[in-house]
Amino acid sequence: MATCPTNPKPNYTTFVNNYLSYAQTASRSLQLPVAAILAHWYQEWGIPIKNPAFQTWAPSGICVSGYCGGSTGNTFPIFCTLNDGVQAYIKQMNYYNDGSHIDIFGFPTKLSTFYNIGYKAGGKTATVKNDNGNTVTAQGVTHYGLNDIPEFPTPQQLTYYEHQALYSVLEALGASEWDAGHYFSGTDTQPGQSLINIVINSGWQDSHNYIY
Repeated sequence: MATCPTNPKPNYTTFVNNYLSYAQTASRSLQLPVAAILAHWYQEWGIPIKNPAFQTWAPSGICVSGYCGGSTGNTFPIFCTLNDGVQAYIKQMNYYNDGSHIDIFGFPTKLSTFYNIGYKAGGKTATVKNDNGNTVTAQGVTHYGLNDIPEFPTPQQLTYYEHQALYSVLEALGASEWDAGHYFSGTDTQPGQSLINIVINSGWQDSHNYIY
C-alpha cells in the first residue's frame, strides 16, 4: 500500500486560488455554500491525491488510479483527476445529506436544509471522541438560518444571519457521521468548531458564503 503524500497545506489565499472553481462545482450540485466546502476540504487536505476531503470511499463509476494509507485501518482512493475527486466527494456528501442518517444530536442529516432553517441544537449533548481522540461531551449550539433573517434587516443583521446560516451547515457537518472526530479538538465542545474557525480566519465567511 502506497504512503499518502504529505504535501504541506497551502495558506488560505493559495488554497482558494487553486481550488475555488472545484468548490463552486460541488456547491452547485450539493446546494451548499462554497465557504463550507472550502473549509471542509481545507480541514481534510486530501487534494494531493486528488481526493478533496480525504474520503475513504470510491463511488462506483469514478476513476481511481490506486490507494494509499492503511496504517490506521483506512485506505484512501487516489482519484485519476481532481474532477474525478470532486465528483466522488459530491456522491459521498449526497450519501450523508439525504436525510436518512441521524447525527449525534438526533437530527436527520440534510445540510442544505440547515442553511435555510438553521441548526437548533442548543441544549443537546452527546458523548463522542473529538479530533484529538479524547472522549468528551459535545454540546450543541443553536445557529439561525437564512429563513430567520428579519424583514427589512439592517446591514449588520443581514451579515449576522448569513454567518449564522453558514455556521449551521458546519456544525451539522461536524455532528454528522462523516467525521469520527466531529471536527473539534482541544477544549472545544461544539461539533464543527474547527470548520467554523477556518471560515472565520480565512475570511471565507464573507467572501464565499454563497451557493454557486
